[in-house]
Amino acid sequence: MIRGLRIAVLAKQVPAGGIVAMTDDGRVRRDGPAEINPFCRRAIAQGVILARETGGSCTVLTMGPPAAGEVLAEAIAWGADHGVLVSDPALAGADLQVTAAALTAALRAEGPFDVVLVGHSSVDAETGQLGQLVAGLLGWPFTGAARTLRMTGDGFEAGCEQDHQLVEVRVRPPVVIAVAERLCDPAKAPGYPPTAVTTRDLSALPGALPAAASPTSVGPVRLVTPTRWRKVLRGPVEEQAAAAVALLGDAGALRAGPSAATRVVSSRGAAGPIVHVLSDPYHDSLAELLGLGARIGGEVHALCGPGPSATLLAGQGADIVRRWAGSAPGPAATAAGLATLGSAAVVLVPATAWGREVAGRYAAATGAGLIADAIDVGQVGSTVRAQVCGFSGQGLLEIVSRTTPTVVTVRSGVLPLLSPRAHRSAVERPWRVPESPLDVAETARRTLDDWAALSRAEVVVGVGRGVAAADHAALGPLLKVLDAQLAGTRKLTDAGVLPRSRQIGATGRSVRPRLYVAIGLSGRPHHLAGVTGSGTILAINPDPDAPVFDAADVGIVATWQEAVPALVRALSAAS
Repeated sequence: MIRGLRIAVLAKQVPAGGIVAMTDDGRVRRDGPAEINPFCRRAIAQGVILARETGGSCTVLTMGPPAAGEVLAEAIAWGADHGVLVSDPALAGADLQVTAAALTAALRAEGPFDVVLVGHSSVDAETGQLGQLVAGLLGWPFTGAARTLRMTGDGFEAGCEQDHQLVEVRVRPPVVIAVAERLCDPAKAPGYPPTAVTTRDLSALPGALPAAASPTSVGPVRLVTPTRWRKVLRGPVEEQAAAAVALLGDAGALRAGPSAATRVVSSRGAAGPIVHVLSDPYHDSLAELLGLGARIGGEVHALCGPGPSATLLAGQGADIVRRWAGSAPGPAATAAGLATLGSAAVVLVPATAWGREVAGRYAAATGAGLIADAIDVGQVGSTVRAQVCGFSGQGLLEIVSRTTPTVVTVRSGVLPLLSPRAHRSAVERPWRVPESPLDVAETARRTLDDWAALSRAEVVVGVGRGVAAADHAALGPLLKVLDAQLAGTRKLTDAGVLPRSRQIGATGRSVRPRLYVAIGLSGRPHHLAGVTGSGTILAINPDPDAPVFDAADVGIVATWQEAVPALVRALSAAS
């Protein structure tokens, strides 16, 4: 076993309970109740465990105003040895890349470290990208999100949740590891004394960027206001179910047939920017992004491996197809390969585990602006503008990048699948992706779920903790009559009740079904952020004042045990 590991943990403070308050000028208030990001609590706990097991040390770093030092006080009370607060007025309004640069500089100043742990997501402004970007800046391997972590003679063996797969890897320090919620219990100190915290002046951190030097800028936050019908029904449950079915029928929510292909993919554009669209080798991720690339305009290059035909890709929006040969390349190798392709105005990458690491490493190596977890992208001349969902789904931000190229990770399920265009086959060219020593050695990859199931589904039934795991089978008749797929909230996937690929929300997936049925969930913005593209939303909850009804078109006020059988009968009678 390795002895004396020096562990660093990057932790973040977020609004308590995921509640975001705004100022009159559209900025997020930072003076309200706050707490440690739930994912970071696991990283802190794991850092303390590794330090104790190896006789090493654990240092927790955070960035923010002086109040963010509360994160460090609680971490030290839990067992961390030291805390570093990076706080400077020059960092006010820092975006992802400035944050990564400042924290990387702090790591170098406080180090050397053997392991850097991060929570794999943040509940207030999801990007899932910080660890990958820091790894790229450090030139270290990256792995995550680790659900299991075991020390070996010279390193670690980790079982990582990567979208719909569980990937077993072997890696040696130095390494950046993103932590999944199921790795260990969270660090929660019930009460902690005031603790002195080290504050570092920004000028002492070589390589750190002030916010003004960032390649991207963040506009004001626009609060998301639900525009649903909010028709909450009353009366006997059978009458509510019948009325709900009638309303859904009138809205077209019960008619089978594709509802997303409302436009045709743009025809070949005139002279314009080159757009590179990268395929994730573990997902069918090209159709959405190619349609987006064609809408941005100019020449669209599909970057992929063997498989999809050039004719198919041309119909989806590709003008040129560049293919790697053989098996899937690693993220670090792919990022290096992207840099050999010449200038592109925009590089579109799927916001998957593999894609996020590629984007982070590419941005770190090239200085390109990085826009993470976008829900829409446009370009005006040399400026790339993207819409990003943030603050637990309660706000929309416009991120602007003026670098060429700009790399953008795009959430799956937020863009409509467009009808194919009539097009001759795209031109094919080979793409040599070099090997990279930074790619982590995989020992096994096991598929846990059909990743495309939710993307294909015209109807999705989402469940929360109001439906016990043992009762999920009782939803079978409803799933059958609607031909629906089952999904759930973060709490269910964290508990292992559903696969991670079935998690909907700000730190999960987005879906655009014809009909979304919410059962046994309260309606937290974090979850609802993933269903805003749904055609119609039906909610079932026994509390008439449940927040979920504010985000639904039709609401049935009843327990799910009463409402689901009544709804099945009403749907069967209407078919």
